[in-house]
Amino acid sequence: MPTRDPLTRRACHGEAPGRAHATSDRHELLTRVLPALADSVRAGSRGREEQRTLPYREMQAFRDSGLGSLRVPVALGGAGGSIADVVRTVVRLAAADSNVAQATRPHFVHVERLLEPDVPDAARRLRAVRGVLIGEATSERTGSRPFDVGTRLRHTGGRLLLTGEKHYATGGLFATHLTVLARDEDDRPVWVLVPADAPGIELWDDWEGMGQRLTATGSAVFTDVEVDPADVLHAVPGRSGPTVTSSFRALHLAAVAAGIATGAVSDITAFTRANPRTAQTAEAERAAEDPFVQAAVGEAGVLAYTARSVVLSAARALDAAAGHRTPEELAAAAIEVTQAKVAADRAAQGAATIVFDAAGASATLTSAGLDRHWRNARTVASHDPAAHAARTIGDHLLHRTPPPGDGLP
Repeated sequence: MPTRDPLTRRACHGEAPGRAHATSDRHELLTRVLPALADSVRAGSRGREEQRTLPYREMQAFRDSGLGSLRVPVALGGAGGSIADVVRTVVRLAAADSNVAQATRPHFVHVERLLEPDVPDAARRLRAVRGVLIGEATSERTGSRPFDVGTRLRHTGGRLLLTGEKHYATGGLFATHLTVLARDEDDRPVWVLVPADAPGIELWDDWEGMGQRLTATGSAVFTDVEVDPADVLHAVPGRSGPTVTSSFRALHLAAVAAGIATGAVSDITAFTRANPRTAQTAEAERAAEDPFVQAAVGEAGVLAYTARSVVLSAARALDAAAGHRTPEELAAAAIEVTQAKVAADRAAQGAATIVFDAAGASATLTSAGLDRHWRNARTVASHDPAAHAARTIGDHLLHRTPPPGDGLP
């Protein structure tokens, strides 16, 4: 069961042992560091799910790896990678453990936000990304929409103070820093970057979703947290439509879904090989030789392939749009991302369901852990309602209507 222990968050703080040695070479990150990290993350994923053990060690390993600076320009200490590189990373990690992959979302989104045009002091902010891990506190329980914000940033006694409460703080328990959506004294939306262990911050492990249970998506309370004015980022005016960042937020979740589908196929393949028992009416002597089981596993494999393909295609489109960032290019890329999100969500849920068609009643045992794929896929898909996404796509096809942004500054 979730706990309400704000001290748990300190387990992932402090100096990262291997941080000074983390590579910033893009090729090495993608071909050596990422596969090794994914293998390590996969090794304990089922056990963590069974025991509800948050992946502190795995998130620390991600922080140490240098992958968090994948998109930071080389001149600023990063690897200079593409959005497609990040998507490949997320898919690979999600196939190993979708909780770990989703917990990287606030970090990668923060970097993408800093890469938008006209961000003040962007070079300093991007250099500061190296060696840290960013969580996010955005949505609140109050208001009629997810991003209605009551959290306030105000000047009091010569200090800049942050006060408010957030319903979701994904990755917060693992993070060294948090980006917090608030409103300033002029009621303008701002992003505030604060150390996660700053006085006045409480982070709770109270997320009780049926899936993605280990993403540290608990609540957060900010009580007169002192903020450095240099770490306040005001929204840039005139960005009412899609941006690279708004599309990337959706694309990251689509990549997590693609990874879930991939992980489900990997698990059902291993499960079928290790459990040769067949159905009573099967003609084959072993499950792996049953043509109906083969067809089910094959169908799941097709869905996983589809999910990976669409998210990478959308990532390449978003990379192209990031080159010039014209409204037309951003709108076209946003449509591709929206389509990829719907397709990946459906593919992941389909692949996770077919797992049970392939393995039968044995697949429903909690000790097998195969149910986590469907629960995780269904939970990730709930972040962006498919009906609204499909309507956006249909309106665009029928009337060439540009897609909206995500409502965030």
